[in-house]
Amino acid sequence: MHGVFRANAYFRPMPKILRIINRLNVGGPTLNAGYLTKGLSDEFETRLVGGIPHEGEAHSGFMLEQMEVPYHELRSMSRKLSFYADYLAYKEIGQIIREFKPDIVHTHASKAGVLGRLAAIRHGVPVVVHTYHGHVFEGYFSPFMSKMIQRIERFFGRYTHGIVAISDLQQKDLVEKYRIVPATKTRVIRLGFDLSRFGQGQELKREQFRSLWKIAADEIAIGIVGRIAPIKNHEMFAEVSHLVAESLPEKKLVFVIVGDGHEKGNLETVMHRNIASMTNSRFLFTSWQKRIDEVMSGLDLVVLTSLQEGTPVSLIEAQAAGRAIASTRVGGVADCVPYDNHNNLCASGDAIGMSRIIIRLIENENERRNVETIGKQFVLQEYDKEKLIERMRSFYFELLKKADRK
Repeated sequence: MHGVFRANAYFRPMPKILRIINRLNVGGPTLNAGYLTKGLSDEFETRLVGGIPHEGEAHSGFMLEQMEVPYHELRSMSRKLSFYADYLAYKEIGQIIREFKPDIVHTHASKAGVLGRLAAIRHGVPVVVHTYHGHVFEGYFSPFMSKMIQRIERFFGRYTHGIVAISDLQQKDLVEKYRIVPATKTRVIRLGFDLSRFGQGQELKREQFRSLWKIAADEIAIGIVGRIAPIKNHEMFAEVSHLVAESLPEKKLVFVIVGDGHEKGNLETVMHRNIASMTNSRFLFTSWQKRIDEVMSGLDLVVLTSLQEGTPVSLIEAQAAGRAIASTRVGGVADCVPYDNHNNLCASGDAIGMSRIIIRLIENENERRNVETIGKQFVLQEYDKEKLIERMRSFYFELLKKADRK
């Protein structure tokens, strides 16, 4: 078993990992943190800590409890920028490091990456790892602030022993486009999920979901899943809904918004304006849903309109359920869509292009079935959680060996 020698020359047969995530909200980072904590428990002792969800986000505690993964909530760490609260979070992380004495601190996403890595560097943790679940180098802030964030990330990159990119494109961005870290520090490790449930009992799940939300059997359900926030660009979904409904007046369409957020009120207004006058079309909001496999079974087509994405979980889950997808071509989206499906991606903000993709898939059943089959095969092969666990295990031991030799 691997261990790490430190200045005080003690040996630990089971290495310790402190895993820090931005927020304990429903989404890919929490799922993957849980899978890694559970899947590596025979070889690593892990403590999982995370900040509080943002307003409108669902708490992910129930998912971790289902996995039997204990966690600690950092009440002072949230999505909102606050010098005082962030300082308190930094101090609390430092206290956990002093008590737990981890061999590895692994941070996930931006704020956890800054506060967690700063504390790890300050307290001399032998191995510091960071995973970029997407990035905030552009699309979130002003050009000036984006440049500052890039400089900060370059600084932390010097003291980070291992950088995990979740897609090939993201690695290229980190190394070549933004020059955050050299390629030698990076490793591409795709996110992993328990996707088997998305193919199980789909007929019953479809019936249950549609019965709950009163979606008729002859209605075509077109859904979008995720936090209702500007970066997710739901207004484009509203525009696309109008264009699709206007082009297919003979079809019974229902546009389903799964999720919540502070922009919900504005979105409801826009959706009502765009859809209310359509004869056979309507829309509905479901808020957050814990049984996302049931949601995907109930939908016919899943759309993503984001302005920026790391690895879009909703598209992976939709394909695992055998559902056709249409998405903006941003961030790591293209990496989680097989080559044959690339005609299902369009430029960010191109509502007309997106609506044409959806109309084509609705009208051409053979093409839609082909897209569904190819997509399902691809994600089941590439995004299995066991591959995530094995790849991360290998990376950890590689970094621990390097730390032992110093």
